[in-house]
Amino acid sequence: MDMESDKSMENDKQDERGILLRIISNPDIQKGFVFFALALILAFSAVITTVEEDVDSDTFSPEDHGLVTNINYPRMREIDEATLEIRSDEELESEATIRILDSDYEPIFLPEEWTTSDRESMDLSEVENISLDLTLLDEDPRHFSFNVTEGSLTYTYTVSYPRKPYGLLSLPAALFTLIGMVYAFKGKGAILGEIKRRQMEKETEKMREKKEEEKDEDKEISEDVIYEGTGSSKKGQEAEHINFMGVPDDSEEEKEG
Repeated sequence: MDMESDKSMENDKQDERGILLRIISNPDIQKGFVFFALALILAFSAVITTVEEDVDSDTFSPEDHGLVTNINYPRMREIDEATLEIRSDEELESEATIRILDSDYEPIFLPEEWTTSDRESMDLSEVENISLDLTLLDEDPRHFSFNVTEGSLTYTYTVSYPRKPYGLLSLPAALFTLIGMVYAFKGKGAILGEIKRRQMEKETEKMREKKEEEKDEDKEISEDVIYEGTGSSKKGQEAEHINFMGVPDDSEEEKEG
């Protein structure tokens, strides 16, 4: 019994190894693994994040009356930093009015600490250097308007934001994932079909062996019955030579003599 159980366990282990080998060696499964690996590489590349920084600088004088300059303020993105640094001429007293405009060229309301007038503009009448945090505005700035009446004014606009330069790789990654799933399901179907066929073959073999065992048992039983029948007939013949007193019959002895 122990030998049979050990043999059964060994067969089960061999079957498991055989199934694993069939999975690894299946061409469709191999193609699916390749596409999944490519999709994984592309997906990781798509989420790589870098920090982009744009810097714009220019100088305005009274000759540039009312000049409007465009700025790059990324939309639909998280802005790490957006600053406007303004430096006036140190030798001459500068006077200027600065407005920050939206996409429709409408003034954006400025924080109270930036202005003392109508909150739509900022007046500079003294030589000074200031730095403004544009992320505090309620709207996204798109343009600067500088109206310099005396002296000169230099501004430096700096904006930094996270960017995914390989974000478009997520599209082929999704496509490769779908293709890999198709190949994986196709290979799975082939392997399951082969496993089912092998199980049916094993069940058929077991039934055949069981029938052979039943035939052998019936044969042994019939041989035992024949042997027992032969022995009982011999005992009956011996009983016929003994009379009712348990003494052998004389007539039979005379016949033998």
